[in-house]
Amino acid sequence: MRQRLLLLALCSLVSSRALALSSNFPFVQGGPVITGVTATDAWVSWYTAHHEGSGTECTFEENTPILGDHNTDTPTLTLNTNAQFSDTNCSREHLVHVTGLSASTSYTFTLDKPWDSKNGTTAAGSFKTAPPAGSGAAVKFVVYGDTRNDQQLGGANTEPDHQAVVNAIITNESDAEFIVHTGDMALNLPAVSGDDKGYTEFFTVERALMANHPLFVVLGNHETIDTTFYDAMFDPARFDGSSHPYYSSFDWGKVHIAMGDSFEGSSTTLGLGGLNPAISDAQAQWLNADLQAAHSAHQASFVAIHQGPYSHTNDSKGHGGLADVVLKLVPSMVQYGALATFAGHDHYYQRGHEGCIDYLVLGGGGAPRYAPDDGAAGVAIGVQTLSYMVVSVTANGSASMVVKDTNGNSIDSLTFSVPDPGCGTSDAGSDAGSELDAGTDGGTQTDAGVADGGGDAGPVDAGIPDAGIPDAGSSDAGNRDAGSPSADGGNITQLDGGGCGCTTSNAGLVDGIALVLLFGLYRLRSRARAAAHD
Repeated sequence: MRQRLLLLALCSLVSSRALALSSNFPFVQGGPVITGVTATDAWVSWYTAHHEGSGTECTFEENTPILGDHNTDTPTLTLNTNAQFSDTNCSREHLVHVTGLSASTSYTFTLDKPWDSKNGTTAAGSFKTAPPAGSGAAVKFVVYGDTRNDQQLGGANTEPDHQAVVNAIITNESDAEFIVHTGDMALNLPAVSGDDKGYTEFFTVERALMANHPLFVVLGNHETIDTTFYDAMFDPARFDGSSHPYYSSFDWGKVHIAMGDSFEGSSTTLGLGGLNPAISDAQAQWLNADLQAAHSAHQASFVAIHQGPYSHTNDSKGHGGLADVVLKLVPSMVQYGALATFAGHDHYYQRGHEGCIDYLVLGGGGAPRYAPDDGAAGVAIGVQTLSYMVVSVTANGSASMVVKDTNGNSIDSLTFSVPDPGCGTSDAGSDAGSELDAGTDGGTQTDAGVADGGGDAGPVDAGIPDAGIPDAGSSDAGNRDAGSPSADGGNITQLDGGGCGCTTSNAGLVDGIALVLLFGLYRLRSRARAAAHD
């Protein structure tokens, strides 16, 4: 009798324990991420963790005697309107499509799991939907990028820098309607970043910002190394599991933002460095049609892309601008009046005017900082500092920006102006406006992105030269054209980046061997950790 009572008590304890834990595990480790927001719908994603921080719901915790079957506890989001949206996906990445929303309306929501632990506070968030398409309402948004940490590669820990930028945005820009991240959220190197690839740190630092603002993320070169997190949590174009190019656009009232992909090239060494920079003809055709439609709708258009058309650096780790963007995308930006291009990749703030358009490099989000060349032709300002940009579009359609440091102080400001579509269509000198140079530039080359030999009668090609590609130099006498080789045949050292996704072949065999060795060390560390848990 006594043994039977003990057995009943134990069963009761196990049963109550399982019921209690099933309502709390797995808890929310990453997110929620609010993205793909329109005037009528939104996507919300989140990433769950087990009590031991590893495994998947389907394998690690299914039907265990103490923890119970957590797959019966369907992840659910509840709006303040009491509408509920559930995800039946059996994985750690959860996603719901929130529909039936009203334009320009603020919503709050809760998830059915706590943050961080079984005793954590309920995971929750809020967001505001976009205004109706073409609405005349004023819009304010924030742009920043390059938040990855190099600590796992032996560099300094820059998580505090990333946190300082996020805290400044939360403190000073609470009324921003959405956030644009220009890419490279996390290190994302499987060989050294662990199972989470560095995203746990990103989610931890960004939590209060992401949970209360729609977030739109450009694909960076570090995202291309392993797109698992990007596909599952940040890219609405892939939420249905279909194959889709990593470029898209979205509208927010009168604002239109095209999100480009500057890494459509081949795989780097052993595929460990992601993809090389390149722009496909398909993307160029898409952007032309996309900006043409936005222009016809009288929207204020911007183009965000990780490696932009122009960037000037004095740093050996810097990358510079991407000639493919200049060649294939900038002409459409100018023709259809895009107000500016936002980029990252180089870890500093820089603004300039080249190719008849304003460009901004916004890589001061917390990654190890590079040194800009603030004296290069076309550069208005270059600052090696942590920073973010606030863009304001008024009800009458005028657009301006201010760039701030982590104390909220203004570093730079500008009122955007629509590019002149006729800018640079002819030279002021002996070219006589012909579509191609017939050898009068001191050689037989055309102006299609190749530096002139110096025979133009005018000192400067004003933006887009004869074949439709902007000259990036201050004169045609041997200065480099937007990333093409210089007139003397030499290489452009600014394009020789030292990291992953370099424009040149620096990420070569030595880098590949190093990453393989690091991967081996990581596997040994993982086995040791697993043994310790066992």
